[in-house]
Amino acid sequence: MYNTQMNDVVDWLLKLCKNLNIKVTLSPSWLSNWPSRSLASLRLIYYNPNWNPRYELPISLAHEMGHVITESPDYNQLNSEVFNLKVEDAADVIAIQLILKYINLHDLHFETETQLAETFAIPYYMLHDLDLVVKHQEQLKLLTNSTEFSNEGLFSLSM
Repeated sequence: MYNTQMNDVVDWLLKLCKNLNIKVTLSPSWLSNWPSRSLASLRLIYYNPNWNPRYELPISLAHEMGHVITESPDYNQLNSEVFNLKVEDAADVIAIQLILKYINLHDLHFETETQLAETFAIPYYMLHDLDLVVKHQEQLKLLTNSTEFSNEGLFSLSM
């Protein structure tokens, strides 16, 4: 992802945080190997703008937003690996949905999911979630395009 586009995505996500009453704390002095974290109970994200590799900044911020949006237990409250995986997966799905929302709002188009994943540095372990979210959105679009409401207010599918 080009730096300008990456910065645009991060700026959009930060504005969205503000609209969702999610506080974001950042510091230019934080080390590049310190990952971003969130405290959902406080609706707070510690976002590290110095994180390396830089191309991961948008998906990292979106992931932390996912924790706050899903009201994940705070990191120190996680007590089982299985529970932790479910919490992380839920944050991953929200992150992907946020990236797809950005793509739709900015009328961006990709030939393949792989191209989208590479452009937005979606990690390989999120690719299954990406596939599920994209397919779900396609199904919703098909459903929306193929439904009609009769005069009686009954829901029916068009054939």
